[in-house]
Amino acid sequence: MFGRIAINIETADREKAALDAVCKKILANKSILAWILKTCVEEYENCSLKEIEEEANEMFDYGDYVEEMGRQEGRREGRREGRQEGLREGENLLATLLNMLFADGRTEDAKLALINKEERNKFYREYGLTPSVI
Repeated sequence: MFGRIAINIETADREKAALDAVCKKILANKSILAWILKTCVEEYENCSLKEIEEEANEMFDYGDYVEEMGRQEGRREGRREGRQEGLREGENLLATLLNMLFADGRTEDAKLALINKEERNKFYREYGLTPSVI
């Protein structure tokens, strides 16, 4: 039960972060922001959209925001690529270990390597396997 709750909280946090990023991108568009301010904020009712955009330019530094959004997207992409590469390395490492154990007739050890992380790591060391060796 607690595991399910933790997963739900983690998923909600990711969804909130994604929604926040989309909203920031939308509001970074000065035309959209000006229209929202003109239609929703009483002080801007009688202003032209151009006047509101100019004031928004003075209030917000969009250049820094756009630059930061680019950096954040780059970091997200890097993490995705890193996870994918790590998964491939892990699969290759395990496949190599299992092949070596089976080749040596160590079927029970292969089963143990699948279910017990400590034993699996012991076998990796025994066979001199590290991600860089594969």
